Amino acid sequence: EISFTRGQSSSSGTSKASQEFFANEIRAPLTELEAGEAVSIVDPGGRLLGVGYVNPRSLIAVRILAHDEATLDSRFFAARLRAAEALRRRVRPGVRAYRLCHGEGDDVPGLIIDRYDDVYVVASHTAGIDRLLPEIVDAIAHAVAITVVAGLVRKAHADVVGDDHAVAVAQADDQVRGRLAQGPEDR
Repeated sequence: EISFTRGQSSSSGTSKASQEFFANEIRAPLTELEAGEAVSIVDPGGRLLGVGYVNPRSLIAVRILAHDEATLDSRFFAARLRAAEALRRRVRPGVRAYRLCHGEGDDVPGLIIDRYDDVYVVASHTAGIDRLLPEIVDAIAHAVAITVVAGLVRKAHADVVGDDHAVAVAQADDQVRGRLAQGPEDR
């Protein structure tokens, strides 16, 4: 659980709809946390503002995924992806190539998923999404009943989050088969 403080200099206010909390707004010592670790964020009065993930080495220290109690597991992501898929089907019925998940726009900051027929390409832009990739791949398999998930995970700020990139490929049917492979040499 992490407490935050928002001063008058903050442009984002204390709205419950906030999806990001900056390092200078966090009262807890961030250095004790691992990049991508799941956290709950509360206001100074102890009221839950959301559940998300932390990156102690980033200016945006916490990204919120849910504004209530939630477990960030494959069921959580499957629900988000089903909602995103339903929206795309309403807006563009019959189309089989599109952006299924567009990060903050679909309430999953740091995650991009593009669909090309039955192939889904996953791009992670945060340490939290990197850490949650197994749950996300499982969610894709169960939420949209697909056969292949192939993704290149790129980290734009390698000096902040570590590795330059990782590659994820998984075959999926009733259960996801496969593992996340690290580095281009494993493709």
